[in-house]
Amino acid sequence: MSYLQSPVSLQQGESVFDETQWSDKKDRQLRLWGIHGQKRIDSANVLLLGATSVGCEVLKNIILPGFGRFTVVDHETVSEADLGVNFYLRKSDLGESRARAVTECLCELNPEVKGNFMNEDPMRVFKEKPQFFDNYNYVIASQMPLHRVRELAAYLYEKNIPLVIVRSFGLIGYIRTIKKTHTVIEAKLDNEVDDFRLSDPWEELQQFADEQDLDTMSNMEHTHTPYPLILLKANKIWRQRHDAKLPSTRAEEEEFDSIIKEMRRDFDETNFHEASKKSYYAYQNAEIPADVQAILKDPETLNITAQSEDFFIMANALKTFVENEGRGQLPLQGKVPDFHSDTDRYIKMQDIYRRKNRSDMTIVKKYVQENLRLVGRSEDAIPDMDIKEFCKNSFYLRVFHNTSLEEELDPKRIKTDAFMEHTWNESSPVAYYFMFRAVDRFHEKHGKYPGEDLNLEDGRARVNEDEITELSNIVRELLLEMGLSEDSIAAFQGESQFEENTNTKATRLDDYSRDYARYGGAEIHNISSLMGGIGGQELIKLCTHQRFPATCFIFDGIHGTSVSIDL
Repeated sequence: MSYLQSPVSLQQGESVFDETQWSDKKDRQLRLWGIHGQKRIDSANVLLLGATSVGCEVLKNIILPGFGRFTVVDHETVSEADLGVNFYLRKSDLGESRARAVTECLCELNPEVKGNFMNEDPMRVFKEKPQFFDNYNYVIASQMPLHRVRELAAYLYEKNIPLVIVRSFGLIGYIRTIKKTHTVIEAKLDNEVDDFRLSDPWEELQQFADEQDLDTMSNMEHTHTPYPLILLKANKIWRQRHDAKLPSTRAEEEEFDSIIKEMRRDFDETNFHEASKKSYYAYQNAEIPADVQAILKDPETLNITAQSEDFFIMANALKTFVENEGRGQLPLQGKVPDFHSDTDRYIKMQDIYRRKNRSDMTIVKKYVQENLRLVGRSEDAIPDMDIKEFCKNSFYLRVFHNTSLEEELDPKRIKTDAFMEHTWNESSPVAYYFMFRAVDRFHEKHGKYPGEDLNLEDGRARVNEDEITELSNIVRELLLEMGLSEDSIAAFQGESQFEENTNTKATRLDDYSRDYARYGGAEIHNISSLMGGIGGQELIKLCTHQRFPATCFIFDGIHGTSVSIDL
């Protein structure tokens, strides 16, 4: 059943976008991820398995920015326990379909988003009709133990459909993102590369530098000459004196700096101090980062097909550009950072760099179109806006080939190095990763979580000590299976912070097991709300291809700490 209709999504390959369709969007959204990011968000189709509190919180955080469509699959009816933890249920929903109830409430958050629901067991749907999941861009598995989603995760992994497993377990939160290959176009790093190309300038840039006559200009003009132009003039003088060879030794670099100092009129000229400080720009071009070099050599870049992701078709075109017109360099970014300059020359430099950026992008676009024709797709299948963003961010491209859930659950294949640095840190929440794995094994064996059935003695709820002992033993077995050293296991176990009235000395591992038994698999809404916010942000990263998504994230609500584990 469908409730509210979303706007018509743009068709694949449409190269011109009417920006007015986003004019009523919050300015903050467009500033965060741009029109190209919003385009991807608007066309997203999300499937939620399990209408739990944490699952609904994730949906809330992607419905608000405008994820185009969502479907909730859940076979449960609303219970009193649900009313206590899920803000998207009303008292009148008691006994009604949980999927329908949350869908109605969630659709009210954004009238542009289309919501659907199915009163079905998610795993039964998968077993009977796995191709149903092919209709979705993103799948969220909420409050499901790993053994329940194992087959689904394997299916989605081969289809390269992202699966986000999100869990709220007492005071502990867990998110696992699984996608076979994920590409990032806009990394949005704190430190970006200044790409001036001063050691090998193109004709228009060199001509503009030659027009600057430092000897005849006024003192005001001299003081406000942009330092890149000073470096270009110094570079030209150096080449004339040294048979066109660039500085390569410390002595030669000092000699180059002396040329800069000879051109200044006053010691206090800020622009010349900038030129001396950044003189290396004149004889060193920005190298292609190792991560980008790896992309150019990636098998998916080298062997494109009609089924290839747009990213790799553009990466193949980028490789061709670098090997030909780029002469070993990436397309010019076209951005000019702030520096000491008068307005007129700063604007002229911006125009020169933008024209060169557009020229490089035009060449890359030509190769992209050739690739599309080669694989049998329409040559305008990749919009100009996507090619522009790809070229502009070519220094920051990333490809992640991620671990599958099957590999993670196989003790012989999982990367234990990801845990070694944390096992010695008593304050690291990484211990809860092992606890989640252990309670899932317990659940697989007994069909319930430890502590789910509490004993009432003297009016007080008490956990079953046998379940705590069994859970502790499962964790120890898991650590040994994964091949962690005895020293690491001993460090992980540590000493208990709370001595129990037992005949044996308790360990931190026993504390963790006791906590998990006390939780009994219950959700606490404030933890679910926080994990929903983080899960929503991870989905936005996946959808917009901006920033780096976390592979595995654990939140410790007891101490207010978190850890991201690279699996």
